[in-house]
Amino acid sequence: MSVYACIDTEGKVIKNANNLTHADKSKYNFYCINEDCRVKLSLNIYQNANNRFKASYDNESHINNCWAHHEATKTVVYPSKKRDLDEIVNNLMKSINKKDRENKIEKKYSRNNGNKQVTHREMSTLRDIHLYCKAHDINEYLYDKQIKHIFLDNRSEYIYTKYMEEGNKIVCYNMSHYKPNEKFVIKYNGLTLNIYFENNNIYTKVQNKLDLKGKSLSNIVILFAGEWRKERDSVYYTVIKNPKQILQIT
Repeated sequence: MSVYACIDTEGKVIKNANNLTHADKSKYNFYCINEDCRVKLSLNIYQNANNRFKASYDNESHINNCWAHHEATKTVVYPSKKRDLDEIVNNLMKSINKKDRENKIEKKYSRNNGNKQVTHREMSTLRDIHLYCKAHDINEYLYDKQIKHIFLDNRSEYIYTKYMEEGNKIVCYNMSHYKPNEKFVIKYNGLTLNIYFENNNIYTKVQNKLDLKGKSLSNIVILFAGEWRKERDSVYYTVIKNPKQILQIT
């Protein structure tokens, strides 16, 4: 089950189940927002703004390990009012000591829904950012910037032929190749994106986390969060300082 679905197989129009009614069941066809899945979904209407999309049609099911069928998609995630993308990415780069990790509590806030109060998760993780950006049009905004300028996936690659604005961004793409203990490389339309590592220890942790040995890179989508800088014409780079900056999606 999930909160979001698209009404076209290209994924250009996304709908939030909680904004729909019974009449919308016959008005639209709904599909999984994962471009590699696109299973046909049904709209289930519940009380208290808990509507959900579900793959309930005969012979229709999500692909194996579909990220849009993940537990997190059952919860609406909102950008924090007290933080921004730069702060989130900068925090991903930092190490968390044991005491802070033990004391970490997932922050939540509530908003009114009629006479009921519905609790939603506050954006804080790389997976949260991924879900939010995938569930919204690339022309919509996350904080003060359009999604297409801070979340680079297959929907926005047509924009990037030679140039990319520097700064904190999330790249959601598959690797072209990698050089052990040196760098990962992404070919993003007209750009080459190099991912370096602060030291060999960080590289080893990332390598163990992703476990890419023997796998086809073309079938693996990875999120890379970092501060991207120009290396030379059409080539940009970031430095991974913490394995939390990387998340495998498929």
